[in-house]
Amino acid sequence: MRELRFVTLEEIKNNARIETSDEDQLITRIGLSAEDTVLNLMERTVEDILEEFNDEIPEPICHATLMLATHYCLHRTPFETIPLHAVPYTIDVMLKPYIRL
Repeated sequence: MRELRFVTLEEIKNNARIETSDEDQLITRIGLSAEDTVLNLMERTVEDILEEFNDEIPEPICHATLMLATHYCLHRTPFETIPLHAVPYTIDVMLKPYIRL
């Protein structure tokens, strides 16, 4: 399994208020899925971002990834008993400056 690049496992667990290590492998997969989703939304690669921003991932990209990973952790299935909402608009706003045109 790849390693997380934008956020850490601990950051995801803290943000989602997960206190055990029972699901660390699953949470890592969720984090990787969030990173891939962010990259797809921006139509960019990690290498491209690192090259443009001097080997650092901009904080809005990291935070958007953390928000999305937390969303995925808390809503693991498409079936909920409460009304579902689209991925937070905030993520779109955070990533907009980095979208490849």
